Amino acid sequence: LLLLAAFSAASASIDLESYPVAEIDLLEDDGLLEPDKRLLHAEVVGNYLGFKQGADANVFVDDRFDFYPQEVLDDLEVLLYGGDYEAVIDRYEPDAILWKSGGGFEAWLEARPDWVVDAPLQIEADDEITDSEWFIARPSVATPSPAVLASNP
Repeated sequence: LLLLAAFSAASASIDLESYPVAEIDLLEDDGLLEPDKRLLHAEVVGNYLGFKQGADANVFVDDRFDFYPQEVLDDLEVLLYGGDYEAVIDRYEPDAILWKSGGGFEAWLEARPDWVVDAPLQIEADDEITDSEWFIARPSVATPSPAVLASNP
């Protein structure tokens, strides 16, 4: 046991630099990682969620591509490279989206009145605030104007 403890202490720590740790912490603070919530994200986020939460992780996709049905992989491809974003959103009904900034998916969400995109995210680390490479999008909860409400029987 002493040898195992010494080996564990001497081994390198896990490098989490490439994962959106602070962004996931923001989602957790907002209650968006609860089991009843749906988060749409890229595979790197799923990898980190699996590491962080273990078997309790509610993951859309991670890098175990042979594990997922083809429809999920096709939907991931749409989110990565473009296509019918609305069909994917409608299929999963996410409570939030965590995605890398830039590209067509972010632009499409920003143009939609039913989504609010928080980009650039402001991340505080080591008493310093920096812009994140990720964005978080949430469904809009804006109340329609009285004119819109009146026109809707």
